[in-house]
Amino acid sequence: MALAACDPVEREDAGGTPPPVDLCDISEQVFEPSCVRCHDADSSPPDLTLEGASAGLVNVESGSYPGRLLVLPGDPAGSLLYRKVSGTQAADEGDVMPIGAALPADQVQLVKGWIEGGAATTCTP
Repeated sequence: MALAACDPVEREDAGGTPPPVDLCDISEQVFEPSCVRCHDADSSPPDLTLEGASAGLVNVESGSYPGRLLVLPGDPAGSLLYRKVSGTQAADEGDVMPIGAALPADQVQLVKGWIEGGAATTCTP
């Protein structure tokens, strides 16, 4: 599946305001460079490829931490994915992700913004 580059700055509206962060932004700027080497369809869940994330993250319970949703739209603190990448996970929710090297603050903020904005599972042209 080919997708056009999704840079929020390049998609500004006429007033100069970038649209909400979408899954394409998260995939290209966070998941692809930092997560999919360990989290793809053939390795550790969840699948963070664009295809896997579009179907298997939002309002989906973690397979490793039952009772915890991976992404709860509008609620970063209620989203295991955000807690794991921001280092705010509970003691019984494992290590910060990615293992060995936390995400840069700008990538964590991008994930937070995506979740706060409703965690769209489509890409904005």
